[in-house]
Amino acid sequence: MTSIAHPPGIAPANDPASPPFGAFAPTRAQAAILSLARRSRLKRGAFRPMLSALVHRLRAGPVDVQYQGASFRFYHQVSATERGALFNPDYNLEELDFLRSRTPIGGVFVDVGANVGTYAMVLARHVGASGKVIAIEPHPVTHARLAFNRAASGYTQVHLVAAAAGPSDGELMIETDGDNLGASHIVAGDRPGNAIKVPSLRL
Repeated sequence: MTSIAHPPGIAPANDPASPPFGAFAPTRAQAAILSLARRSRLKRGAFRPMLSALVHRLRAGPVDVQYQGASFRFYHQVSATERGALFNPDYNLEELDFLRSRTPIGGVFVDVGANVGTYAMVLARHVGASGKVIAIEPHPVTHARLAFNRAASGYTQVHLVAAAAGPSDGELMIETDGDNLGASHIVAGDRPGNAIKVPSLRL
C-alpha cells in the first residue's frame, strides 16, 4: 500500500490517536490569511497553493473549519479539493446548488468518489435527519478523513462505503497522486508503483 507522509507530530485522520475536531482550529495568523483569501481574489485556484504553503508554514498540519455548514478537518497540503474548500467559501457552489435543487429534503443522495465529503456533508445537511446520504470512497486515507468529517459534523444520516463502485463485486486497482489524494482513479493492466488494491462493489 502506498504510504502517505504526514507532518511530524500530526496524526493521520485514520489514526485512533487523531485529536478531536477543534484541536487544529486556525491560529490567529492562519485565521487572518483565511479571512483575507475568502473575501478577495486570492481564493482563486492560482493563488491557493501559495496560501496553503504559507498557512502550513505558520503551523504544520491540517486545519479544522466549517464549510457550507459542516465541520471539516482539511489536509490542504495534499489535496486540491481540501485546499479549494478551505480558502474559497463558494468552492463548487454552482454544483452544490444544482444538487440541492434536485434532491428533496428527506431524500437520498449517492456520492460516488466522495473524497473527504465536501458534497456528501453539504447534502446531508440539506436532506436532514430524515434523509440519507451514501458516500462511497475507496482510498483508505481519504475514507478515514471522510469518516472523521462525518463524525465531526454529527451527520448520522451519512452512510459510508469503503469501496470503489465497479461493474462487479471484487477488487480493483486505484492510482493516486501523492500530492493530490482527490485525483485517485481506477487503473488497469500492469500495477503502477503508486497504485493500491481496494475492494469494489457493484451498485
